Amino acid sequence: MRIRFAAVRSKTLCLLFMALVSSCLFCYPLLSSSFLHIGHDHFFHLSRIAGLAEALQRGDLLPVLYPLKNNGFGYASPAFYNDILLTPFALLYLLGMPLSSACKAAVITSVFFGYISMYKLIREVYGKEAGAHITAMAYTFCCYHMTDVYIRGAYGEVAAFIFFPLVFLGLYRIFIKNRSGKVYSAGMTGLILSHNLTFLFACVITVIFFLLYRKTCTSRQLRTLFRSLLFSFLLTVWFTLPMIEQLGAQELIVDYYAAGSDLSAQALSVSDLFADTLRTPSDFLTCTGLCLLMLTLLSFYPDKKCTRFTRICRTIGIVCLLLPLKYVPWKYLFFLRVIQFPWRLMIIATTALCLPAGYALSRIRRPAVLIIAGLLVFSEHVYHLATMQNDSWNFGITPAVTYEDITSGKVIDPYYSAHYMRVELAGGDYLPLHTVDFRTYTPEIRDGSGNILPVSFTREGTSISFTVPPEYTGKTLVLPLTWYKGYQAEMTSASGKEKLSVLRSEQALVSVHIEKAGQYRVAYQLTPLALTCRILSLLTVLYLLYRSIVSRSSGMTHRLPK
Repeated sequence: MRIRFAAVRSKTLCLLFMALVSSCLFCYPLLSSSFLHIGHDHFFHLSRIAGLAEALQRGDLLPVLYPLKNNGFGYASPAFYNDILLTPFALLYLLGMPLSSACKAAVITSVFFGYISMYKLIREVYGKEAGAHITAMAYTFCCYHMTDVYIRGAYGEVAAFIFFPLVFLGLYRIFIKNRSGKVYSAGMTGLILSHNLTFLFACVITVIFFLLYRKTCTSRQLRTLFRSLLFSFLLTVWFTLPMIEQLGAQELIVDYYAAGSDLSAQALSVSDLFADTLRTPSDFLTCTGLCLLMLTLLSFYPDKKCTRFTRICRTIGIVCLLLPLKYVPWKYLFFLRVIQFPWRLMIIATTALCLPAGYALSRIRRPAVLIIAGLLVFSEHVYHLATMQNDSWNFGITPAVTYEDITSGKVIDPYYSAHYMRVELAGGDYLPLHTVDFRTYTPEIRDGSGNILPVSFTREGTSISFTVPPEYTGKTLVLPLTWYKGYQAEMTSASGKEKLSVLRSEQALVSVHIEKAGQYRVAYQLTPLALTCRILSLLTVLYLLYRSIVSRSSGMTHRLPK
């Protein structure tokens, strides 16, 4: 027993060490300098951390909107792009860590756990320690991963790299090993809370596996799959159903862009699959990397010993590798516009191709060959890092730069010629489609014709309060609040408090019709659906904790000597 425990501890320490070394190497440009390079969406994710920190400071643990965003009109990005996984880094920011450092910490943490999840997948499927580590390195160092971190700043998708391997591992346990679906449920839950599109990809992968294994699938396996999906749904229902409710309440900018986007314009050429440079911040590596492709090719020999699970993953990976090419008629695939860019499929290709790569490595018996394979993976990444060490990568922020420096325009023009503050909102995806131009529309209370009224107001969190004199009764006042479903209004007068209807103006701002003079307060509150869903998720968490405690107690009792 002691020998076995020592062996397990040794493997665990080795795993943690390799994950730490690989993540530090991958993040070397972040760790070696206080400078944080700014790419496409970096500012948006800095804004998410700052907004969550402000919400936590006022006691809002699960914020739906950030009231101070976009010149104080408010922005409900947490209702559509979940921020809960950023909570530790928002707390670090609150404790005094520079915003750029908190952002770096989020990236390094995601890379670290992404390595571990891929190791766990390959180790369990093929049972080879060295092969699992080399495959996890190839996954960590893959080109698309580097693009997400250093070019796109797509931190939601970077976090999804943790959970996608868990989905494959969960499907393996359910359909091949006929075991528990806890890992699958954890993977799907993590994807919902990190990146919506990758979660949709995982749903498609699940359907594919179900269809391919439906003839051999037992009733127990079906129950396990259904139960796992049910728990994922219940654990995240506090986010998913209110998000759907908000999406149905009004048309957003993201809806407009998705409906008119041309996927063919972002399709790849064959040479893009073998791109190998990041010399400038405009370079895109929308590929898996040469080492992962080579290992995948090696998996075809000897193919007779390759399991069906590996073949399925290899086919999925190769298809998703080739689908983004311009030879596919993307301009006719209207139903896929939700993915925005065809090369998003590379996250599926990268994860799926790690299975045949792991299989190929598991067939190698000579330690020297495994060492060479590991060195090749390592060398490819070092080459990519070396191409980044030039003066082209000279735009970013230091720890001395505050969030206010970013939004005030001290670092960069906060509007980028858009009618909203792009450094906070990126593409402004979750603003209403017919929103006002915040460059000229000042945060004042106005009448229905747009005339500014001399009515002062005070803000407190997600609410504003104001006093309406008798001369403005009978008017509809337009408030400096972006309209989202959930705003409530009440009026306080000598006769008591009275609830009022909140209207949506033509500019997608909150408006209230004034019948009486008095004190008014308009605040964002959870909708009945959102409140019910939060209670349901909380009950699910409590139930799972109870089951875990009971299971452990039962196990301990069973192991006691008689």
